[in-house]
Amino acid sequence: RVMQSARIKQWLLLLLRMALIAGLAMALAQPVMRGRWGGLARDGKINAVIVLDCSASMQFDENGKTRMELARSAVLNILESLKENSVAIVLTGLRDSEQLSQPTTDLQQLAQRVLALPDPSGRADLGPAIQRAMNILDRSAESGRELYIVCDRQASNWKEINSQAFARRWESRLDHDKTQPTRMFVVPIGSEKSENLAIESVELVNPPAIRE
Repeated sequence: RVMQSARIKQWLLLLLRMALIAGLAMALAQPVMRGRWGGLARDGKINAVIVLDCSASMQFDENGKTRMELARSAVLNILESLKENSVAIVLTGLRDSEQLSQPTTDLQQLAQRVLALPDPSGRADLGPAIQRAMNILDRSAESGRELYIVCDRQASNWKEINSQAFARRWESRLDHDKTQPTRMFVVPIGSEKSENLAIESVELVNPPAIRE
């Protein structure tokens, strides 16, 4: 009985060690599960569009890093998870780039173009950007469709989206796209707490003012 009990303990220890090794291997492999409840496997082809906020508020510095730097890192992580799939990027704030908005499977080159983007400026309007992203997805033959929105938490970016007119257009589009549903992810950048800045007056110190 003592030998049988010792043998059972040895088998249990062996199984536990095997489970630990298998768990470590899975963690190092970093498998990515997609689709409903992670149902679409990694080998399923996906057409994805990333909407990237490049408005002036993305220059806000948080703990030594601008929000734009954090956004670039988020985009690179998304591209890493979408290897061997088709991806396009739509900019909002900066002038949109045709090179970025053309779907491509060369994600390394796409990542280099994201790193080379100029400093953010202007105002982001996510409504038209999301509509353009959906138009790009509609041109794809892939059944897997994903839309990523990488932006800070500035409410004015979503102003048009909160309108009833946009809501009606969006609902109509979702009804039309039921055969090819799109998974949508919002990736918020930066903290929730940041002071607002308003320019109340402008004083010309050394007149006259000279254009450019």
